[in-house]
Amino acid sequence: MKNEKIDMSRETGTFRVSQEGMYIITGTNSRHGITVSAGVRATIVLQDANLCDLENMGVAFHIAEDCHITVILEGNNMLHSGREMAAIQSRKNSILIIKGDGKLIAYGGEGAAGIGCGYATECGDIIIESGTIEAYAGYQYETSWRAGSAGIGGAGQYAGRKSKCGNITITGGKIMAKCDKGNWDIGPGDEGTCGSVKVDKNAIAPGVRVYGSHLGTEQYRDLKHIPISNAGLVILFPFLPMLFMRLNMLSQDRRDFNSNESKVRAIFILQHLMASEDREYDEKDLFLNRLLINYPFNEPLPKRMELNQDELNTIDSLLEAAKTNWEKMRNTSMRGFQEAFLRRAGFIEKTEREWVLTVEERAFDILLDSIPWSYKLVRLPWMENILKVNWR
Repeated sequence: MKNEKIDMSRETGTFRVSQEGMYIITGTNSRHGITVSAGVRATIVLQDANLCDLENMGVAFHIAEDCHITVILEGNNMLHSGREMAAIQSRKNSILIIKGDGKLIAYGGEGAAGIGCGYATECGDIIIESGTIEAYAGYQYETSWRAGSAGIGGAGQYAGRKSKCGNITITGGKIMAKCDKGNWDIGPGDEGTCGSVKVDKNAIAPGVRVYGSHLGTEQYRDLKHIPISNAGLVILFPFLPMLFMRLNMLSQDRRDFNSNESKVRAIFILQHLMASEDREYDEKDLFLNRLLINYPFNEPLPKRMELNQDELNTIDSLLEAAKTNWEKMRNTSMRGFQEAFLRRAGFIEKTEREWVLTVEERAFDILLDSIPWSYKLVRLPWMENILKVNWR
């Protein structure tokens, strides 16, 4: 097992970590960084290191695939990579753990995150336990066709090339992150994806936008209401257990879903009930769906999901069943039914014990008086809290 101290000011090329061990990296080098070979498990101490490689897509700190790297921060450290490279760039299936009492400032190159993915690449899991860290996406203040990177996480995309980041977990430290033209300072890059994003909000600087956590229920306690556009879905809730049972998405006792993947698919199935469209959705479009499926608010969702033919056929069958059982709707087209009652604006409030949905009323809502089932209290077997409905 290696145990080395490397003064980068004396290195004339990239320093390569190719075997297990502990490596103490110190000194300044304005032309070369360090790189970890695939499959290596190592601890790397950054001790007052200042590494910058801005030329020819150079990278200050590169971690190849399938590595397990612990970075310990001591003193003041700065990493700055060139175009399309993250300051600390990890490849897929790698795990990067950062901790220590020191400080790190990480500047990604154009189209890359500060810590995480390079331009249109896939990176592994990122875990930050302690330390003072500032992570900046490249060219954050300039217009670039590579723009769209997070400070920590995913990177920019272009012409269909998108980044994919692993899980991001931040349990401590003092963290500042800044994207360039993207939506998230911590999370996926433009049009890209990432795994779960879990952060200790006390570790994150004010104003940092964290993917997924903006939907955490604690974030809504001081808000008057949460606007939604698919409020009418609640009238279908009695049919949902049978729908998901037919699609083999429920556990054996039918009181929960059989997998996390089933929950995510169920969220998009609900959206297709409301509007038979195959398109991208923002997180805010799926808030009610999360409630009805009991999917954690701090877990990210894809923007789009393609449903299979069996799912589409079962959705159509449910809509027809709902119309058939509601006499006033029997002769209405499926699209007319969706437009009249399912695609409806409203807002959700969180009280101490329940969620409350208020639906925007229309003149023809008098037809709701003839609906043969109750929709005023929604409680599906897998839901933790009741959803109370104010409608008609």
